[in-house]
Amino acid sequence: MTVAAASPSAARAAERVLALGAQARRIVGEALGPDLGRPYALLDFPCYANVGDNAIWLGTRATLDAVGMPPPAYTCDNRTFEPEVLARLVGDGPILLLGGGNFGDLFAKHQRLREEVVARFPTNLVLQLPQTIRFASAGTVTSARRALSAHPRLKVLVRDEASLVTATRDLGLDATLCPDLAFALGPRPAGPCARRRILWLARDDAWRRHEPPPRADELVVSDWPRERPSLRRAYLRALSSWIRRRKPRGTRVRTALSATYGPLATWRVGRGLEWLAREAVVVTDRLHGHVLAMLTGTPHVLLDDATGKVRAFHDAWTRGVAGVAWADDPAEALALARRLLAQAASSEGDRP
Repeated sequence: MTVAAASPSAARAAERVLALGAQARRIVGEALGPDLGRPYALLDFPCYANVGDNAIWLGTRATLDAVGMPPPAYTCDNRTFEPEVLARLVGDGPILLLGGGNFGDLFAKHQRLREEVVARFPTNLVLQLPQTIRFASAGTVTSARRALSAHPRLKVLVRDEASLVTATRDLGLDATLCPDLAFALGPRPAGPCARRRILWLARDDAWRRHEPPPRADELVVSDWPRERPSLRRAYLRALSSWIRRRKPRGTRVRTALSATYGPLATWRVGRGLEWLAREAVVVTDRLHGHVLAMLTGTPHVLLDDATGKVRAFHDAWTRGVAGVAWADDPAEALALARRLLAQAASSEGDRP
């Protein structure tokens, strides 16, 4: 059992967030090299409600702005990739693939897009932004190596040491360790929380490793809040479906679709941050539950998910941060969270 500090410190968490954001900007800028400032494509917008992936999109845009890149000349979600339009708008400029946790055979449609880009654009710089790499099958590792390693200008950024080993040893790729780009959003102080409770932000999908404890008075158990139907989301889906069906040669509808990405991602991440800020302490097995809690300076406890990516990420970037604890099982997590909750209440009581 480990606790990073006796009393959580939002200021120290903010320092780590700023340092990791700066490190990511440096690495991305170096990876782009002479392609800095050129027209480029940014692919694989998260056309779904996951708060973490939308935070990566916003952090990516912030990182690219900071290193001197213009707005992307071409963007798409996973359903609307049109290589002919990309080639016309970007030419021999760089092609960037969004970071996250979908590199490998666990999320096949994202891997198919990655491999199609590499096959269709053999002379462009293709930069895979920070990813966790996981394969369940040795056969798909072999096929991925065959598809990816032949590209002379493919660069891969990864979020943890295990992914670095997979990328370099198993896939034969040019890979570099890099923080998650959501850190580029910077500290987002949440202010006093509304309630003195523990939010157990638990995955509700196939990647859950630990079952949350039974509900208790001081405990709120949930995954990210569900996204209700909205005109904003319906408009994006309608444009995306129209492009997928019609494959237009012009760019007017695509420009309208791309213009929805930033506002929708901002709204999703804002909801996530607001939701986290309602409670005093968080327990989570979601990697971006951890990252967003870091941004807000919210004390929290981490559990691993079924892929091992949370532990690998914590080991690489956030071990030792004040107000962040690691637990190996739910009972330990609950005990640590209650300790952090008592510390938070004590801190509030000591304020004038």
